[in-house]
Amino acid sequence: MMGGGGMARGPDLAKVGADPAHTPQWITEHIRNPKAHKPQSKMPSFAGKINEEDLKALAEFLASLKGSDAPSGGAAGGFGSSGGMPAEPDKEENKP
Repeated sequence: MMGGGGMARGPDLAKVGADPAHTPQWITEHIRNPKAHKPQSKMPSFAGKINEEDLKALAEFLASLKGSDAPSGGAAGGFGSSGGMPAEPDKEENKP
């Protein structure tokens, strides 16, 4: 929740690169203009907000995420998934 004291959350991107359509070029275009791929997207456009070098590195990184090392239980699908919210981490696992 933005403005309500909480943090906004987006989709789990752990498997975004598993979709063959999600190439670095597709991801770059999606980051620049998400509504071009998904008109109902809530993701803001980042056109002009990320320099080309960083955008390329980000897109290549996201395209590499195939989900093989992703923990189970999270929302799947990456961009365009309807789930969108990652699972809450187990509080016990985070204790020292």
